Amino acid sequence: MNEWIQDCSEHWNRYTFSRFLELLGDRIPLLHQLENTPQDEEWHAEGNVRVHTGMVLQELFTHLDRTQDSYSPEQKLSLVLGALLHDIAKPLTTRQRELDGRERIVAPRHASRGCSYLAYKLPGLGLPYEVIHQVMRLVALHHEPKFLVIKDRAAGSYLSLASQVDSRLLAALAYADMRGRTCPDKQKQIEYIDFFKMFCQEYGVWGKNRILEEWSQSIREALPDFPIDFVEYTISKGFRDFCAGRIFSPEEAISRTYDLREGYPRVVLMCGPSGSGKSTWCEEHFPGYELISLDLIREEVCKSRSDQSSNQKVVQIARERLRVCLREKKNVLWDATSLRRDFRSQVLSLSTDYRAHTTLVVFQLPEEQLFQRNKAREHAVPENVLAKQLQSMEWPDEREAHRTMFIDEHGQCLRDTRRALYNLY
Repeated sequence: MNEWIQDCSEHWNRYTFSRFLELLGDRIPLLHQLENTPQDEEWHAEGNVRVHTGMVLQELFTHLDRTQDSYSPEQKLSLVLGALLHDIAKPLTTRQRELDGRERIVAPRHASRGCSYLAYKLPGLGLPYEVIHQVMRLVALHHEPKFLVIKDRAAGSYLSLASQVDSRLLAALAYADMRGRTCPDKQKQIEYIDFFKMFCQEYGVWGKNRILEEWSQSIREALPDFPIDFVEYTISKGFRDFCAGRIFSPEEAISRTYDLREGYPRVVLMCGPSGSGKSTWCEEHFPGYELISLDLIREEVCKSRSDQSSNQKVVQIARERLRVCLREKKNVLWDATSLRRDFRSQVLSLSTDYRAHTTLVVFQLPEEQLFQRNKAREHAVPENVLAKQLQSMEWPDEREAHRTMFIDEHGQCLRDTRRALYNLY
């Protein structure tokens, strides 16, 4: 695999959709379904999703031919794969819906579904993790440049978006997506991306999020002797409050956490399918934390960790134990798959209410390894259950917690927002 990765980074315009289908079709099977996935005739008169994807690739190649010296090899590869995969979930989400009295073809939430679908497909390709991360963010957010402009969002929305993805790469993909289609308002759609670029430059988040860097530096300099998670909490919460328009300076962010200097709880939330190594890794790296395990509570209540009949009661018990720990300012390790965003939100929101520092530890292994590991587990789940877990996965947004860590099959940290976003070490 590494040979094509290096070649694609240097000679991207050799890689047609057909070539990618030969290389990646077995590992990313939805690529085969793009040709049979229709699109709305008004928004995409060019034809099915495969036709559109091929046009987007060609538009991106034209852009890279003009500007190739502006991007690193990893960025070029991220853009090419982002263009190839930006609509990968349309076969899963495409349906007919009545809009304004007419039957239209729509694909709701295909961007976020595509990101989640790729989460356990891409790690098996031998790609650098920064490319995997960037491709997933490009797929998840490729509509955002247009929507921010159409919805007339304030500066904070641009700052928040730029904390998730390189805005320059996102704009390059959005341009290719708009140019690689046939629709009556094509020029207007392209102008939305022009405005997005202009606003990003005006707000200081074109390419790099200079505003976040400045906030981070100001707060670190003001709190030189404080624990790293306290500084991280102050930066993370403060920047979100700033983006939401609740505060306007790093000094206000510091003042809002002053009362926590006497102590605060820490909550670590695991996220990953069965068999991904969550419990073993987290118990080793967060020793002394109070363990709240949904599987263990099921054994207490139902006498079997696989019995799902009393899940509501199990979650209620777990939440009450969490409240007790938070009131006593104890550190907590929440052990569950936490695949859905609403499940994670219940724990993280409650923790935030008690002013806890939150860490989300996400386990990202190649899909085939998940099935192999599951077979060898003492408490293996049926393969169809594991497959459903992967299908229902809602990939985390790094803004869900104060810190997010991504762990591979070897237990190595692939990405840590403490380093990547806040440059704290």
